[in-house]
Amino acid sequence: MPIDIYLGSAQIKAAFFDRHGGVSLGCYKSLNTGFSVGDNSPHVIENRRHVAAYFDKELKDLIYLHQVHSSHIIDVSSDKALPQAPQADASITNEKGYILAIQTADCLPILCADPHNHIIAAIHAGWRGAFNDIIGKTIDAMCQKGADIHHIHAAIGPAIHQESYEVDLPFKQRFLKKSAHNEQFFIPSHRKNQFLFDLPSFGASCLAQKGVKHIQTSLWDTFKQHQRFFSHRYAALNQQPHTGRLTAAILLET
Repeated sequence: MPIDIYLGSAQIKAAFFDRHGGVSLGCYKSLNTGFSVGDNSPHVIENRRHVAAYFDKELKDLIYLHQVHSSHIIDVSSDKALPQAPQADASITNEKGYILAIQTADCLPILCADPHNHIIAAIHAGWRGAFNDIIGKTIDAMCQKGADIHHIHAAIGPAIHQESYEVDLPFKQRFLKKSAHNEQFFIPSHRKNQFLFDLPSFGASCLAQKGVKHIQTSLWDTFKQHQRFFSHRYAALNQQPHTGRLTAAILLET
């Protein structure tokens, strides 16, 4: 079922979808929207149709990405031909009628909007993408397209939280080498040379450093709430070969 998000205007419809309300079976039960995880393709198509219908749109209006943990951003517009799933980890548009969608299963889904200048964005930020500034670069792209940083609203959705996200020392050192400021996102784990990383807070910090003032933080831990959300880490640690993918989506309504 969708978690509705208000991003400054009733004209902007945004939602984080949980794993319920679809037709997939087994480990993909039930609203899996990912083709790449081994699910039955007709089920995935039907689930994506459910997402589009929530926005009162058709499947063709739903713009998913081929996500590769990059910092590449796609500008969606009617005068640019796009492949069916462009390789990128964020999308932006100032045109009505496009549903910008990204998929996650522990990574950060971030939905952004400038309701005054009618510009929206959807961001997929795993640790690699976040480390390589996909979040800041997307905010920059919104501003280059005409957004005002003071009007941008951002919402961070269901993702893995610090108490569930254990990482090793080289992982932490990579972040500290980039900035000593990143020390605040790590606390020691109970195991030697292991740490707990706060990905949602790191993502919120990336937004704040760009000047975004209106930030809704994540309330949902995909790992701990794996019965409601898909969690890649939970599946891997529990010898489950596959899991589904959640959708986060945003639309400028016509």
